[in-house]
Amino acid sequence: MKTIFFSFLFFISQIALAQSGTTGTGSVLVGATTRTYTYYLPLNFDPACSYPLLIAYHGSGGTGNSMKNSTDFESIADAERFVIAYPNGTCSGNQWNTNCVACANDDIAFTQQLRTKFNTDFNIDLNRVYLAGHSNGGFFINYLASQNSTGIAARAVVAGNLCGYWNPVLTAGIPYLHIHAINDPVVQYYDDELLFWWGAGAFLGGGPPSPFPPAPRGVVFPGASRCSRRRN
Repeated sequence: MKTIFFSFLFFISQIALAQSGTTGTGSVLVGATTRTYTYYLPLNFDPACSYPLLIAYHGSGGTGNSMKNSTDFESIADAERFVIAYPNGTCSGNQWNTNCVACANDDIAFTQQLRTKFNTDFNIDLNRVYLAGHSNGGFFINYLASQNSTGIAARAVVAGNLCGYWNPVLTAGIPYLHIHAINDPVVQYYDDELLFWWGAGAFLGGGPPSPFPPAPRGVVFPGASRCSRRRN
């Protein structure tokens, strides 16, 4: 009976594995430095199709794999049909090169290399490259957009800020979602004056800065933003 039970569990596990996409690792050369990443191809990936790409940047001390394991992006990728890259930051403490954390690594060039590599290897759509970042990874994608917004379809940040730098010309027209707890003890909500003390009037050049109020508890983003769910 025990043998039958464990055989059944093995059979179920094989079905589960068969119903997941493909995970792998890769590297690109940025200058003289080899940079690495983990990737995920959605279930039933078809190389003849052109998929969107999500690049997900981990926080300080993390890795591409830790970002992969702490999110549920892959089940969404299976449902919505997109490819994911989880790059590895290599500044001190596994961080990204931003206006707040400076190092010799050119992480902007790394991102551009990833776009090219994934287009070559997996036929991703260069007009649908999306960025997501947590903490220091969020710092980086904000910094990246302020320096070179080429090919960024949209970006989303959790618990990151602008590091005191913003370029409204380069970032104009790029959809942006920022999620931040007002009681965050590490990256404090009210510390980044460019983001949180910049009201709509100041953003449009029509008045002095005013605080962005926090969202009401339990708010549902699509309804609050008037976004609609759309499949491409």
